[in-house]
Amino acid sequence: MRDVLGTGYLFLPLLGGGVFHGLCMKLGWLSFLKSPIDRGYQVRGRRLFGSNKTFRGVVAVGIGTAILLGLQATVLHRLPAVRGIELFVSPKLQTEALDRFKEFFRTRSESATSRIELKKETDVSVARAEARRICENAGASAFSMQKVTTIVSELARNIVLYAQRVSHAGKVGAAICNFSGTSMVPIVDLPVRVITFG
Repeated sequence: MRDVLGTGYLFLPLLGGGVFHGLCMKLGWLSFLKSPIDRGYQVRGRRLFGSNKTFRGVVAVGIGTAILLGLQATVLHRLPAVRGIELFVSPKLQTEALDRFKEFFRTRSESATSRIELKKETDVSVARAEARRICENAGASAFSMQKVTTIVSELARNIVLYAQRVSHAGKVGAAICNFSGTSMVPIVDLPVRVITFG
């Protein structure tokens, strides 16, 4: 349930954008931006976006989203009930969050590892499936499992697309790092695997 509420809270600013846009249309606010985005251009006899997609919509949704995002970051964030469902950690609470993160991994049994050669596009699917399997075995929630498999999928795809060759795979971890210049400085050392490239 927390994952569902957290996801809803994450997308709440977009709802604010839609509500503000509705108010603009109903009350006539920002009417000077009411012109269509496509300026009437047509492709094969059809409008690109139509007359209802206006600059006012883009601006109004942006303003409404920014307002609700600001409320989340300042007012709503202070409420204990809301802090319990937030998916991101404010800078003030990062140290405490990292301590909890370390403790979480310390209390787990020996971490599962898996080695997958990433040479072609189909290996990305294998890596994603393996990440899902490991998460399921660890008893992760569906939301956490989705986050992990998405991260693994993106990393694997970047390796396949941009790494010339993998020279060594060693035991390491999904370390939380600060990127500084050309080096990654680990903040938290977690039991995972790291692949180095040559």
